[in-house]
Amino acid sequence: MAAIGYSLLMYIIIWVSRNDMIFPFFAGLILLPAAIGSFTTLLFDPYLKHSLGKSIGFTFAVMGVAVLLTVIFFAEGFICIIMAIPFFVPASMGSVWLTRTALSPFQPENKTKHVARSVAFILPLLMLPIDGLLNNESETISVTTNFTINAPKELVWQHTTSIAEIKPEERVWSISHNLVRVPMPIDAKMQGSGIGAVRHLRWTNNLNFREVITNWEENSKLSWNFEFDQDSIPATVEAHIDVKSNYLDLSNGEYELIAIDQNTTLLRLTTTYKITTPINSYNRWWGNLFLEDFHNGVLSVIKNRSETHFQAITS
Repeated sequence: MAAIGYSLLMYIIIWVSRNDMIFPFFAGLILLPAAIGSFTTLLFDPYLKHSLGKSIGFTFAVMGVAVLLTVIFFAEGFICIIMAIPFFVPASMGSVWLTRTALSPFQPENKTKHVARSVAFILPLLMLPIDGLLNNESETISVTTNFTINAPKELVWQHTTSIAEIKPEERVWSISHNLVRVPMPIDAKMQGSGIGAVRHLRWTNNLNFREVITNWEENSKLSWNFEFDQDSIPATVEAHIDVKSNYLDLSNGEYELIAIDQNTTLLRLTTTYKITTPINSYNRWWGNLFLEDFHNGVLSVIKNRSETHFQAITS
């Protein structure tokens, strides 16, 4: 219980009570699981009576229970859990091994284990303010997806600017939505027309936000900036990913309609975001995956609706 309590305490301090403008990479993704591994080993097996495998098993059990409790009591999101696994597993395993290696030369009465326990307890907290001082490199990324639609531009435009409620049978399978359980779009309703108009978007899990139109070229181009309210992304969906922050900025998007011929249209969707973290490459991989899956999902709906509509009026 002490190890689980320690894990929850560190989680609350580092992730729940943190400044939303800081991404606690070293404190929260490296030193937190390392501290849990070391603390659990020192608590359950200070005299090394068990094997390395059992010590790692103790640590995984503690972290598993702690993660479950964060989901129950703090609405921890499944997205963050999945993204944290590649850091938590090796960091905790490595710390168990290092702790056992440090203890092995000493006799049971040696005070080294007590010192090590104290260091393990406070190390993530010592790193937390340093995370906020790191000068991380910014990277602006654009994700573009193209769909060829067998319908004229004018008709595709109708199904692009506003999207009526998406039915379950219209959705396509994706890793993001079906495995990782990222929310899915429900509809997009345009209010007004031209520059300054606003599209209101609803996604599953009570997620909602706006797209403020910055460029409107009838039947050709629609550009926007994203706007999010404080409660646009409920904590029950994702408590630790702030899409308008120092480390992540989901900035803008654009639809472009290009006539291939009179009855065929290339529909291009581009979304641009900026990340500023110590692990831009890793976060870029996830960001691109989420956006590509979203693009494929919404473009499939527009394609099927446009082609069905076109077939209906030409048959």
